[in-house]
Amino acid sequence: MLFKVIDSRRNDKSTVMITNIDFDVWASYLGDPPLAMALLDRLVEHSTVLKIEGKSYRAHTANKSQTQAAQP
Repeated sequence: MLFKVIDSRRNDKSTVMITNIDFDVWASYLGDPPLAMALLDRLVEHSTVLKIEGKSYRAHTANKSQTQAAQP
């Protein structure tokens, strides 16, 4: 179903996708390597890919809250 949505929007509309799954793992994650390759092909065609590395802001603030709660 995701493939149909991405394919239908491909040349007409902008699509933003955020994920923490690397491109090389999509095939095993989706369970269908040809479908994963076709989906990624349509997603990255004419696109800009931003890869952000490091701890997430959500994880950082959760650790900060837990540390503050543990202090007397």
